[in-house]
Amino acid sequence: ISDPEDSVSDLDYYANPSVYPTIYEKKGDPLGSFTSIIGIADLVTNTPDTQLLPALMNTVELDHWLYDWAVQVGTANSDIVGNNWYAVKPAEAGSKWLLRTFDFTHAFGCTGSIGPGKDIACQYYDTDPYKFYNKWQQRCYQIPEFENRFLVILNDVLTNYLTVEKFNAVLEEAYDRTLIDRQEEILLGYGGPGLYVMDAGDYTNIKIYFASRRDWLLNTWLAGKSYTPPANSHPTIRLSRPLSSSSEVRIGWTCADTENNACLVDLYWTDLKWNHLQPIPGAQQLPAGTGAFVWSDDLPDENLTIYVLAKISDQQSYLCGYDLSPSLIPIPGTCAEMQAAGYNIPGDVNQDCHVNLQDVLIFWQDWLRCYDPGDPDCTLLP
Repeated sequence: ISDPEDSVSDLDYYANPSVYPTIYEKKGDPLGSFTSIIGIADLVTNTPDTQLLPALMNTVELDHWLYDWAVQVGTANSDIVGNNWYAVKPAEAGSKWLLRTFDFTHAFGCTGSIGPGKDIACQYYDTDPYKFYNKWQQRCYQIPEFENRFLVILNDVLTNYLTVEKFNAVLEEAYDRTLIDRQEEILLGYGGPGLYVMDAGDYTNIKIYFASRRDWLLNTWLAGKSYTPPANSHPTIRLSRPLSSSSEVRIGWTCADTENNACLVDLYWTDLKWNHLQPIPGAQQLPAGTGAFVWSDDLPDENLTIYVLAKISDQQSYLCGYDLSPSLIPIPGTCAEMQAAGYNIPGDVNQDCHVNLQDVLIFWQDWLRCYDPGDPDCTLLP
């Protein structure tokens, strides 16, 4: 890990393997050798520039690494970007290295940690994304082809997913969910929530900070960079609200692709709290045109608040489309519950959950009538 303005650790791979049991004692297999983690460190450090990008793509889930890094950059999470990563190699044959993150106390400039006696090094919203890095990130921004891939992904994240509207919605839900935490902290007698519990002031400051951070990244930092996106647009996907029962979860979506490529969908679930994304059994590489999947195997605990994430790929571009669903709700039992869940048909004029001649009659009764104040021929005005 390195910060050029502070102390600098040696980022390079050591040729002498005898030093690694100490360096990697928290990251290797305590019951076996350190060969695999040493191998990935060697690859990242010593692969020639012209070979590094394809070598990483063959070894790690590289775009997942880059999307994760982009999210941390978007929130100015200096601690994770530099320090709090760990690598995981799944046991399944053919699996690639995954990147995991932990400890989010430095996100959003750690706005909840600024004050007298708080010695955490917090960041301004215009902190350079390359201020904190580890070896693979350092090589990313030093190799033009590699950096181009990251900059394209960062722009995609900020433009389509890490928007102010979407971010604020997630933050508001998180704030509501931590009400009990705030109440319990206050009961401890310290006069307010603790250092790492989001209070009302943090909630407001984080919104302001993120909006400033995103605007600076898009309109100043990225605007000053030169990068070339893929020739084709990535597809888009929109999830309906998943419906659940004790035995299944019904997941539906709509999707579009400008080039009309054959697209595939992968579905994941998360509780947005402690879990990383978990693949939904049987819901990988689904033909996008099916528009639906019934999840019935290995359902999570009914007491968890579950969300579904969809990833759509056109198999042409490294950019993918994503959407996160609202939380699961029970399968509606009445027409009113269906409508409350957002399952409406535009042609259902009288909202009785049927599109039939009654809707046509209502439509016909008002045919060619208008109530536009700007049209002098309209007579149905208040």
